[in-house]
Amino acid sequence: MKAPLGQVIHEQATRFFPSLKTIAIRKVNRNVRLSNALRRLANRPTIDEPFIEEIDGFIPAGKRDASRAVKAVVGKGARKAANHPDVRQHVLPLLDSFPRLRAWLKGAFYASPTTASSNTSGVGNDALTSLSPRGLMIYGLLTAIEQRGAD
Repeated sequence: MKAPLGQVIHEQATRFFPSLKTIAIRKVNRNVRLSNALRRLANRPTIDEPFIEEIDGFIPAGKRDASRAVKAVVGKGARKAANHPDVRQHVLPLLDSFPRLRAWLKGAFYASPTTASSNTSGVGNDALTSLSPRGLMIYGLLTAIEQRGAD
């Protein structure tokens, strides 16, 4: 059984354009007649007076939503490239044309050692910087377990 069109639009708008959806709802709620007509269609209680809420504008909201979408696509592509050597082989030469993007992606995959435990217990700082974010998390957990066992 398919979902009603209104529900599908609502779900997709929430997923892809949350900021723009919020602004559209706030705009509609300023007009009592329009808001009540839509509320009746959705079997929701009607309102007596308009809701006036601060709106930051469509352009900043659109920029936030576009930025969120681009980051999701680039992040997913970067994870795929990192996990598949064949893809990585073709993508790395393309990134040579975009040094800022390459640096951003590199920073996203290799976290700084500040997320690890401050007690390095004899491990050199160079060893920590070469760890991936997951490796740093595992290292932090292992040092916590080691400290707990020493107590």
